[in-house]
Amino acid sequence: MLEQTLRGEAAEAVPAAPLYMGLFCEPIRRRKLAEVYREMAGGNGEIKLSFDDEVAARLEAWDRTYALFGSPPDWMPCTWGPPRSQADGCRVEITEASCLWHSADGSTAVDYDADHAATAGSSVDVWDTEITITYDSDIEALVPVQSWESWLDDGQEIMIQRAQERWGDRFLLSGSTGTPFWGGYSVFGFAGLMRMVRQEPEMLERLFARLLQNRLACIRAMREVGLGCLFVEECLTSADMISESDFERLVWPFLRDMLAAAVAMGMLTVFYFCGEIQGRIPYLAQSAAHALAFEENKKNIVIDLAAIRKETGPGKVLFGNLDVVMLRDAPKQAIFAEIAAQAEAAGQPFVASIGSPVTLDTDPERVSWITEAARALSV
Repeated sequence: MLEQTLRGEAAEAVPAAPLYMGLFCEPIRRRKLAEVYREMAGGNGEIKLSFDDEVAARLEAWDRTYALFGSPPDWMPCTWGPPRSQADGCRVEITEASCLWHSADGSTAVDYDADHAATAGSSVDVWDTEITITYDSDIEALVPVQSWESWLDDGQEIMIQRAQERWGDRFLLSGSTGTPFWGGYSVFGFAGLMRMVRQEPEMLERLFARLLQNRLACIRAMREVGLGCLFVEECLTSADMISESDFERLVWPFLRDMLAAAVAMGMLTVFYFCGEIQGRIPYLAQSAAHALAFEENKKNIVIDLAAIRKETGPGKVLFGNLDVVMLRDAPKQAIFAEIAAQAEAAGQPFVASIGSPVTLDTDPERVSWITEAARALSV
């Protein structure tokens, strides 16, 4: 139903596709993976796994994770798998209190029984810690060009292929990537990126061109291994962050070309825009993306789905943007009513969804309510 809706075809019911399911599911997946390892160990304190064993364990853990949703979403995130060099011969040490996975090359160790930290200290921005660039050689050093074939090195594609074999007839499997501007945050940090917007826009344009090249290589690799859906994330380009002229110069050309290329490759593409949309919808309406998704109303920012529909016209699929705090706390009836109101405001085609990642303290049953509410809508 989700695939039909994204293709512009009539579906028998309204689909449900909550955003960022991988983030919400990650702590659960880790616990399930520890559970699978213990079963594979059969009471032993240590096991050694082949590459195929490791891929099978990860797929089984993900299967058990999604089984927690009585009415699961209509899509499932699909990620690159472990490199063969790390997985073939990996070891798992098991005690009552820990499940410690060691990569075959000795470079990585993970305790899947430990509490999951969604963010690490190294990812926290400090305003005065930043990178600056002056020469094209700086750009080349910061953003080495990748070929699409490099994504298929060392068996990383095997997990995607086996996921499609296992779930492709039940869910629309989707890959994900960020836009070139959003990739600039990973290079410069927040302060560095914002200063570059004002002080070195020409350098940013050249850096974004290389980031675009790498994004397209990754998207092609996903398509080569059979993925048919792509989620594209954009952050830090909203009207409360950068001007419309900066958006038109530093964001739109790269975003436009990336979405167009993904669609030309045959990918059903969902584009998510984070933040204030003032002055942005006329651009997004022109994009090749099959569907547009937006953050929920917060921080005095109002996302009016009816107004967006007027600007985009009838062709674009619009995702709902249910508030995730409401999903966590509100009665079921109120959530159903809100999703119905969003569907009426957005018009068809519509996909029931949320505006931000589900908070980790949300009961999985409540995530199922999104699908139940979608199915209760008339097409």
